[in-house]
Amino acid sequence: VQRALELAPGLPQARVVRATALQQSGRDREAESELEDLLQTEPSNAAARLQLGYGQLCAGDPRAAATLEGILSGPAVGRSTLGAAKAYLAVALEVQAERSYGRGALQRAEMLAKESLA
Repeated sequence: VQRALELAPGLPQARVVRATALQQSGRDREAESELEDLLQTEPSNAAARLQLGYGQLCAGDPRAAATLEGILSGPAVGRSTLGAAKAYLAVALEVQAERSYGRGALQRAEMLAKESLA
């Protein structure tokens, strides 16, 4: 990945893979920064948005739902990306509901969970 970034520093796929590796090695802040920087130049990059939302979700960051919602409301994406976004968003909304954001968040979480499996 590092070599790919040296050869083509702006290669979006390599930056997402690098951020994923950073997250997996516990370097969450660096991963988040990499993904946010990428999304500044490519706001419709669903892979980057999905990975950022996943990292936020894992960290308990309440911004996860909004990040993941951006995939559902953005340009068309592949079925697997859409399914993963719905599943992660369902979990994020369930967490919000548990934090007293209301019954509407829980109902939406249940609907998205079902859709993600379809």
